[in-house]
Amino acid sequence: MDQGKAPRGSGISGSATPTPHYTAGRELIEVLDASPDFHILLAEDQTILFANAAFHAANPDEAGPLTGQSLAASLLGLDARRAASRRIILDTVRCALATGRVTRAPIFRYDVQKTREHPPREAWWSLSASPLDLNGRPSLLLTSHEVTSAVREVRGEAEPEPAGGGSLVWAERRRLGQIFDQTTDLMSLVVGPDHVFELINPAARRLFGEPQLLGRSIRDVVWSDRGRDMVRRMDEVRRTGQPYMAQAVSFRMKADDEEHFLDITLQPLTNDDGAVEAIFCRGQDVTRQVRDRAVQSFLREELAHCQGNTLAVVLALAEQSAVHAGSLEQFRAIFAGRLAALAAVNAALTTEGPDVSLAGLLRGVAQRTGMAARLGGSGGGATLRPKAAITLGLMFHELLQISNPEPESGSTTPRIRAHQRAGCLHLIWISPLARDFGQTGDHFAHRLFDHAVRHEFGGRWRVIRRERVSAFCFEFPLGHSAWTRSGAAS
Repeated sequence: MDQGKAPRGSGISGSATPTPHYTAGRELIEVLDASPDFHILLAEDQTILFANAAFHAANPDEAGPLTGQSLAASLLGLDARRAASRRIILDTVRCALATGRVTRAPIFRYDVQKTREHPPREAWWSLSASPLDLNGRPSLLLTSHEVTSAVREVRGEAEPEPAGGGSLVWAERRRLGQIFDQTTDLMSLVVGPDHVFELINPAARRLFGEPQLLGRSIRDVVWSDRGRDMVRRMDEVRRTGQPYMAQAVSFRMKADDEEHFLDITLQPLTNDDGAVEAIFCRGQDVTRQVRDRAVQSFLREELAHCQGNTLAVVLALAEQSAVHAGSLEQFRAIFAGRLAALAAVNAALTTEGPDVSLAGLLRGVAQRTGMAARLGGSGGGATLRPKAAITLGLMFHELLQISNPEPESGSTTPRIRAHQRAGCLHLIWISPLARDFGQTGDHFAHRLFDHAVRHEFGGRWRVIRRERVSAFCFEFPLGHSAWTRSGAAS
């Protein structure tokens, strides 16, 4: 080394060429640079003054020149465990500067990865921080020695015993690391005004959808309005030092991402001076619970609505049955039959609900009223919403009343065909006993069909008569709100 010059990577001067800043003896610099251990000289503000050749050889190439960088900035490693050990190193440095005494850290893992093209190598280290006086100015010498081989020798047995009871601290940190990595909650630690990820657990990485987040700002990966609102909350936490908690917060990484709901906690971490150094972010994914509550609320509202509709339907059936009944006994028979059909629809909704298929609806009404009907065709799987199911169930009951023969008549039971064509469900009801059904509008069934088909289903209908048979033809657009999407697809 040339006389009076400090080695490459040094931010201090040798003894032959003193500066008004920091001056160290040339012999000291040469010894540190030749050592196989890591040696770093720090200024009082934790700026790197010198890093020896061994440290340069292990540090990632992308880190660039180290002299003049802060120690915290140089320790943003490529691997998650590096970020976890960063806190141990910085705590050790702060303690040594504050107390003026040699401080030793517990053994920690800090994997070595020179470039992204090469996999990280597992490495374990001891660390000591020794206060120095350079030209009357306080500074710090960090010395780190690799103990990977010793750790491997005792792995599975007793942990190595660093000075100061470090094995207990190391075991505690290891257990905390397992909890952090394996919990289903979303956890991360962000530092600085840009909220750079220093720690992030697998659950949070899965939500963000990006494997490499360490060293990146959360501002660079969150683009939705809700996400930016959360970043503003983090700015507020950093500014005020007050924690923030919220429940069932709607959250999207990007505008077109699936919506998640999170219980959020933002907890500021302060140093001895009370300044916020980092923010611990915890999120519990409560998406399923929020959606379950929404379904329960919908079902309660739907139940109350259905009960009101059912009472209105019962009153209307009673009124119409009384108007067209010639006697009290006839009224009882007609009204009981229509109530039985209504009960059949409710039973089908309970069994198949909240939606019910066309085939299940007809089967339930026919069985409850003791009448026979045969359904064929490919449209029986179409499904209806509850209100539409009640209306169509009552229509089926009236059609069965019109079409079913007396036992002694010898006529056949009605035949029903359901087909889907051109976005519509075509329902054809063929019966030999419906010839007397009129279209004058004074028949209850006629009024029911006309109102339901035109107004509740947005369709049309007609009756075709032949000499011995009549056919009721209904056309229901499957795009109408009376039918479910799954029903239309089927």
